[in-house]
Amino acid sequence: MSADSVVVDSATQVTATFTKGLPPLSKESIPELKFETTKKELNSLAHYSVISTKVSNDLAITSTSKDLSCSFAGGCLYKVSSPGLATAMKNSPSKNYIDMCGNNCTYSDADSTSSEIQCKMPALSTSKSIASFKIQESKVLDSKKYFAKNKTGGVEKLFDK
Repeated sequence: MSADSVVVDSATQVTATFTKGLPPLSKESIPELKFETTKKELNSLAHYSVISTKVSNDLAITSTSKDLSCSFAGGCLYKVSSPGLATAMKNSPSKNYIDMCGNNCTYSDADSTSSEIQCKMPALSTSKSIASFKIQESKVLDSKKYFAKNKTGGVEKLFDK
């Protein structure tokens, strides 16, 4: 986890700011304060500080969008109130996401705050939406198409028949 900014207030105090909130943590953690040089000639010299304070932020979902109505095409904003969830979703989207019927709800950083995330709902593929609105179409592979060469230099069919 990385803070958006860190200010050294004194010889014994620093202030870390997480613009979108401290991300949820599974257990109390001791933050790591590291000072690194950006000068290449110093070979990435780094100094660490000893910190005794522990931080924590249990995942707590206090509310979600209620009575949300959206079209099959998706795109509506879904809201989840949870302190720090925005930081987690922004920094690690492959690990932290909202799944809606097997599709990710696309996180919107511009619409999220430190206490509430907003994501755009995906298109919903149902029998009705496929038949009526062509939300998603299935395609049949042509068995006469070739896709790879075999060891003898010939080509192989996609299907055995």
